[in-house]
Amino acid sequence: MGSNSEEEEGSVVQKLYNSFIQHEFPYVSIIDGGYPACHKFAMQHNLEIKSHKPLTCLACGKPEKTLIESGLNKFFLVGCIYDQPKSKIVIEPIDKEKIYRCSLDETQSIEDNSLGLIVTSSQLIVYNILISKPKTVYEISKLKKISNHRSKDDVLYFNFSGEQSKLAFVLKSSEVKEFILKVRRNFQKLKKIDTLEKNNSQA
Repeated sequence: MGSNSEEEEGSVVQKLYNSFIQHEFPYVSIIDGGYPACHKFAMQHNLEIKSHKPLTCLACGKPEKTLIESGLNKFFLVGCIYDQPKSKIVIEPIDKEKIYRCSLDETQSIEDNSLGLIVTSSQLIVYNILISKPKTVYEISKLKKISNHRSKDDVLYFNFSGEQSKLAFVLKSSEVKEFILKVRRNFQKLKKIDTLEKNNSQA
């Protein structure tokens, strides 16, 4: 995250950006305004800021010079589930569910990645194994299509209603079949329940 308030800082940010792109990082953005701009954005859109304490937060009414001297760890950690309002996010219990190690990028190794997939009775959860917390939650009832890569059996594409693009999940070859069956079985159960509820409401 960077600010173009000073030429020197801007050039450092640009060099870092170029380096990330060169090493094929999948998602890289430059935030104009740095940490304060991120804080303002999070506040305006009611995004969760983990461990946020307004009285000690460096972005709440502090001078800009103080903010520039602060490191990211001392600043804040923005919550990672953005696609739904906080009040509507209800994550199913995942303690007993299997975690399928995965990557969201075909160029990255599964073992070097800290992500996993958890299939519950109604949700597909992208899980950060490193910090033991969900990253993103998808409702299985909104699943439209599952497809395979033409030449790679371990690459799956998921289409969810409301998502603009399909999601790529790279799994271990030995676990692909088990994973797909689990998702499809839960999808079919949800559809049966939905059909029964509709029939009951019409009766």
